[in-house]
Amino acid sequence: MNSQEEKIRVAWQHPIIPNYRVPYLEKLANVPDVEVTSFHGQGLDGYTTKSVGSIPSVKNILVKNRYWAFGRGRIFWQSAVRKIIKGKFDVIVCEEVIHNASVWMLWLFAQITNTPLVLHGFGYRPVSGMSYHRKTQPSLRQHFIDRLRFFMIKRASAIAVYTEKGKEACIQEGIQSHKIFVTKNTYDTEYLMGLEQSVTSQELDSITQKLNLTDRFVLIFVGRLNPLKRVSLLIDVMRKLDKSSLQASLLVVGEGIEYQPLVKQSQGLAHVHFLGGIHEPIELAKLFMISHALVIPGLPGLTCVHGFCYGVPTITTAPVNLRWPECPELDYIRHGVNGYFVAKPDCQLFCDAIMYLADDKQRLQKFSTGARETAKSLPLRETVAQFRKAVKFAFNGIQNKALVS
Repeated sequence: MNSQEEKIRVAWQHPIIPNYRVPYLEKLANVPDVEVTSFHGQGLDGYTTKSVGSIPSVKNILVKNRYWAFGRGRIFWQSAVRKIIKGKFDVIVCEEVIHNASVWMLWLFAQITNTPLVLHGFGYRPVSGMSYHRKTQPSLRQHFIDRLRFFMIKRASAIAVYTEKGKEACIQEGIQSHKIFVTKNTYDTEYLMGLEQSVTSQELDSITQKLNLTDRFVLIFVGRLNPLKRVSLLIDVMRKLDKSSLQASLLVVGEGIEYQPLVKQSQGLAHVHFLGGIHEPIELAKLFMISHALVIPGLPGLTCVHGFCYGVPTITTAPVNLRWPECPELDYIRHGVNGYFVAKPDCQLFCDAIMYLADDKQRLQKFSTGARETAKSLPLRETVAQFRKAVKFAFNGIQNKALVS
């Protein structure tokens, strides 16, 4: 398929598009037989990642996002629905979430009109299942949510999930394996790893001297400053480490609703540095390159992959003790290889984990090597390839029912 007319026209409804998603969409734009138009809105200050806004390099349309009043950044409705329906696209792609009414509207439209629909996200995740580490019995409400999500996913033309565990959970529920495509959730790791060659030792020395990091064990946090990240626990950890034999410093990169309270909490800690929101990849590369460990007591998100690109291992809470365990990136962290899972969000336990890495240079180097190897295993080109396969499968499945029998 080489001509414009032969391309599969795809409408992809995103909640928001953060800056780190742009390389993914740019690579998709270069796929010869698929044409993606992204519909996306603005984030909610303090709760979601900031939207990059209009993207000149790819086909995209800004829409209005309506948020639930007490939904912690959960979207209720997006104005993309009418545009997507009128656009007569060949395939529709949207998140597999049940709180967004516009997803249900597009899902219903796909069922009625026989339009191919690809659901993208975690994949089926039962509230008491193995896929995302929950071990408690589900409540009646959770069970209802569980069944509703399954009802939505099972009727999609294809499912693009982040991890193998998401695929396994779908298969356990009877969803056909050939409908499931593991796209992974990643950055443009090859590009990020290549940035190391652009950074000079003088630049790193300048940051080290400016922040008084010489001969110190440097911890870094990168992410939104909200309750999900549990940064307040990290401040308590630094206060405890300040009284120990370890000379540790903490770099806090991010912004959010907890910024001012955290700054106030850290008063008296000279080696805790709040650097605000930093989004330029080269500037983040410099900070990771002078850091020894990424520490996120709450949900690590995709930041762990960012750190892996520079050989920075992740210290975080074991998935079983995370209140909100829907974080596919947890599957990328391997205890004792590229990261350390602390049993529970406890100040002393996090101190022990940090000391464990800091006390042995060879051990730290082993973790660093493991982190780099993980980054190499998560290339963005594979994500693009799997997304393309999901779209083509959905499109061809509708065109030829024999392919989905």
